Amino acid sequence: MRYAAVWLLVIGMVAGLSGQAMAWGGTYIYAPTGTISSPGMYSGSMHWVQDAATSHFVVTVLDTSTSMVIYSTPFIAQSAPVGATLGSYSIPAEDLWTIPTGITYELSVSTWSGHPLIGMTLIGLDKTSVVF
Repeated sequence: MRYAAVWLLVIGMVAGLSGQAMAWGGTYIYAPTGTISSPGMYSGSMHWVQDAATSHFVVTVLDTSTSMVIYSTPFIAQSAPVGATLGSYSIPAEDLWTIPTGITYELSVSTWSGHPLIGMTLIGLDKTSVVF
């Protein structure tokens, strides 16, 4: 199921959606923000608005020049209280240093409800262009 989430994001990003607004299902990244021509700067964390039904999220970094996933999390349970409409995540330092700098990447988040062992339902997703 985890890989299905990653492939769903990759297919959507590679299928010609690069650089276009993609917010869907009440999920919207508000920091960092950017476009392909003017990427935002990743400065230690990302933040998004989400549907109140969100119980888990997945963060993915895609190298658009090679269509390769550079970084992806498994399903992560929300640390905020149930019903929270804001989410955030910081890529751990030990993973962050492995991402080459000065290249524009697509940073995305998908929000989910359910339980990874029972079944997950995609609630929403969004992406933005960033430089690390």
